[in-house]
Amino acid sequence: MKKLVLFFVSLFLVFSGYAITRYVPSGGSPAYSSIQAAINASSPGDLILVKAGNYIQSLTVNIANLTIQGAGPTKTFIKTLLNVPAITLSADGFILKNLAITNNTYMKNGIKVIPPASIGLTVDGVYFTNMDHFGLDIGYGIEITTSMANVVVQNCEFTALLAATRAIAIYGGGETQTNWLVKNNTKFSNVYAGIYLNGSVSGLTVQGNTFGPWDLADCKEAASGLYIGDGNANFDINNVTVTGNTFTSYARGVYFLNNSANRTIGNTLISGNTFTNSIWSSGIRIIAGTQLFETYAPSKLEGPVTVSDNIFTQSATIVNGSGVSMIDLRTVTGGESNTSLVSVTGNSITFSGTFNVPIWGVLLRGPITHADILGNTFSGTTSGTGGLNMPPTTAVCVQTDYLDYGPMASNAVFNIKNNSISGFIYGITAFNMLTKVYGGIPFGAAIDVTSNTISNNSFGIYSGLGKRINAVNNWWGTNTGPYHSTNMTGTGNPVTDFVDFLPFYMAVPNTTATGTVNSAETVCYNAAEVITVAGLPNIFLVKTGGSATLIAGQKISFLPGTTVQPGGYMRGYIAPNGPFCSPSSVATSPTGIEELVFSSNEDVQFKAYPNPTDGNFTLVQRGDKFFENVTMTLYSMRGERIITRELSGQKSFSFSVSGYPAGFYFIKLVANDHVESIKLIKTN
Repeated sequence: MKKLVLFFVSLFLVFSGYAITRYVPSGGSPAYSSIQAAINASSPGDLILVKAGNYIQSLTVNIANLTIQGAGPTKTFIKTLLNVPAITLSADGFILKNLAITNNTYMKNGIKVIPPASIGLTVDGVYFTNMDHFGLDIGYGIEITTSMANVVVQNCEFTALLAATRAIAIYGGGETQTNWLVKNNTKFSNVYAGIYLNGSVSGLTVQGNTFGPWDLADCKEAASGLYIGDGNANFDINNVTVTGNTFTSYARGVYFLNNSANRTIGNTLISGNTFTNSIWSSGIRIIAGTQLFETYAPSKLEGPVTVSDNIFTQSATIVNGSGVSMIDLRTVTGGESNTSLVSVTGNSITFSGTFNVPIWGVLLRGPITHADILGNTFSGTTSGTGGLNMPPTTAVCVQTDYLDYGPMASNAVFNIKNNSISGFIYGITAFNMLTKVYGGIPFGAAIDVTSNTISNNSFGIYSGLGKRINAVNNWWGTNTGPYHSTNMTGTGNPVTDFVDFLPFYMAVPNTTATGTVNSAETVCYNAAEVITVAGLPNIFLVKTGGSATLIAGQKISFLPGTTVQPGGYMRGYIAPNGPFCSPSSVATSPTGIEELVFSSNEDVQFKAYPNPTDGNFTLVQRGDKFFENVTMTLYSMRGERIITRELSGQKSFSFSVSGYPAGFYFIKLVANDHVESIKLIKTN
């Protein structure tokens, strides 16, 4: 009988996952008056359940595979003894869940991890509050001083005591950090750095976190949401994924700095994040090597480094910056290999308001050898001219020489393709920061600018002496091409000398046809390259009595979901040199996302504001012309119909898209014989 009882006890231990469950201060047996007493009595694999209440003590955890679990982060509080860590951890496999770590005055250190701990730390549902420094020291939520693998920090909050507090939420200061996951943490507020890793990184995922607002009084140097930098001589950054995070009122969003000689920044993906209002510096800054005391310390931006499908919006004034780029990529002479690759694809970068410093969408600096800038949408502002000897507000800025990073590589290949660039002083520019003159592209290098929409900028491309920029086959907002002394009839954006722009497109490069053409409605789609029709789940339906014409320079792809009802009319044909619909009836971004302008009527009668919006927007009829009855339809970027409203008797209407994800939306407006569309950007 005794053996049978022991057998069932063993089964219970196996299936429960814990050797013994211990209770503080009550709730079961065995029970302990303090958390430390329960730790001292524990063996590897035990669980300590801590009831709601305040526990003023500093804990030492040296038992492997121990779990401490509270009643919730608003119920169970471990309060530190001033500058002593709340928990000093020296064992592997520790799990801390569902409690808060704080101090009534200020908290110098929440969790401090020391040797011999080296693998396995999970912090889940823990709130770190009142973080602050002590004297000249830095305050920490989680401070890991040793090399550490398999770290998970999720569902937590980190809040510094007040502005100007030098506090770091999560710090990794060991030789190496391997397989870290920082996920779904809902607050990094007023901290100096959200995540700061000061050693070689191999495997890091930062996903679904909320960073900001930032510490305005101390936004300098390393202040960032994620900062990986200042590592040792064997410092590499590899296999890093940053996805689905929000950065709000940030100093820097994501910042990599590898200045260890002959080391690398390797496989990196930064995708699907939202960056709203830098208060000081870049949304994303990645630097491989820097020049210190006139000595180059080259490291390789080997990659692939991919920055894709992020949303950047900037309307706030930059504080103390001399020039700010949303995506800032740099490397140093001698450090770049022929196989390195940087890709900036599918991002939306929007500037609005007035700036007292130059604002750039993408900045490339130093001898980067391969960069692809593809399918991005740049929406600019003509403010931001205040830089000293620096190019003004620009969508894509290539700095061809710079003291700290060296000249552009003579074998560099930059592909700038399928982007929409509108509203800047310069759409694209090349500028030498040493000589303070435009141009300077080395012979042997190639900047290829093709299949873009470049319109409504003061200059489309601005360059100077040096290798010419290849800018053939772009749409300049008009079928007459860009203005230049060799194209005096061009009414599109001007270009400078040293830019090859012939031939130019007489229509947008690419577009997608989706939606419904109603009875008695006539539409026409242009594309100098490809028109893509429908493609499930999107549809393209021409109803009885409706008419659709599709004119492409290269190809029309009719995909499943394309339907013409009896009595409807659809004609598609290839015309490499036009003529296209005149006047152009469809305005599209070259990324292939349709902007849903369904008629040949080009006068603008409606406005949506604020745009970008965080959820609510107002639709207003502009000018003296008043439409009594208006049909408004809101589409997703996939062409899915979200909202349809019949509007009558008013000049303005309010709507909400608060329940929908961030991204592009399209508003189609039909009033009598007038049809137009508005692209709406939702930021969070």
